[in-house]
Amino acid sequence: MEPYDHEKLAARLKTRGFIPHIAETKEELTKEILNLAGKGSVGFGGSSGIASLGVFETLKEQGNDVFWHWTSADKKDAHKQAMEADLYLCTANALTLDGEIVEIEGTGNRLGALLFGPRKVIVVAAENKLAADVDSGIAQIKKNICPGNARRLKKNTPCAQTDQCMNCLSKDSMCRVTAVFSQPPRHVEEFHVMLLKDSLGL
Repeated sequence: MEPYDHEKLAARLKTRGFIPHIAETKEELTKEILNLAGKGSVGFGGSSGIASLGVFETLKEQGNDVFWHWTSADKKDAHKQAMEADLYLCTANALTLDGEIVEIEGTGNRLGALLFGPRKVIVVAAENKLAADVDSGIAQIKKNICPGNARRLKKNTPCAQTDQCMNCLSKDSMCRVTAVFSQPPRHVEEFHVMLLKDSLGL
């Protein structure tokens, strides 16, 4: 994809009703996330990129209530608690240059939280998640994200073995639900989108 203008993308996000932020570095991104979290409770979506920032550990150390199924023995309970937090934090699977967020889910906890969970959410969109349009975003997710996540979760899917999406209907499928956020859902009062001028995660 050709180089893009972060300011133009931020303007498109704003037109759609999102609250855009531009972070030059991961350190700047982390600082802004912590600032928005304040002293409130924070729910996390599964994300290797978010994990690499150390936000969960920092929030926990400073006394915030944090809920993340990756760190909980009771994953279902952690999912529910994350949906009732003051803030929900996750990454975009893809963000189009027209400002639409694309998410593909197997379990649906992240989509549940973004659609009708906390009234304040942060979606991080790193440079490697940008796509020309929705169709390109979906193809990019199935090529770059789903196979790696399937292997990480030890799922028996064709993509985990071949790195190629076979549009499988297996019980381990990573691609059960696809959602496109053209605007923030009405329930969400603050839908922040962090544009990171760097790669993050798969």
